Amino acid sequence: MGANEEKEKRICPRCKGTYNWLNDREIGNQKYRYAIHSNKGKVVKQCYLGPIQGYIEVTGLHESLGMDLKGLVASDEERIRDYLDGIISSISDLKLDKEILISLADRFKRMGEELENYAAKCASVSA
Repeated sequence: MGANEEKEKRICPRCKGTYNWLNDREIGNQKYRYAIHSNKGKVVKQCYLGPIQGYIEVTGLHESLGMDLKGLVASDEERIRDYLDGIISSISDLKLDKEILISLADRFKRMGEELENYAAKCASVSA
């Protein structure tokens, strides 16, 4: 990178400000990530981004839904894809009433429509 080129801006997923570096801390047997914001070399703010390997305790509470909960360490794309895949793969194992299943199917259809609409808008912007 040339001397006049601006460094790539790193956007903090928690506060949406720019951060200078990431810092990992080990507490017990778990590692946690923080976005470090500094000014003239002095740390002015630290934003907690979550565990690097995912949440251990709370994930157990969502095990029946097939969800491995993640912090802001993972991208939005990765989290939503993994959460949906987990829910989809666990549906047949859940004991749900027919009315609830129909209601969920309607929600997934609406989500599919929203995704298709949004994808069409994105395609027209990039064209």
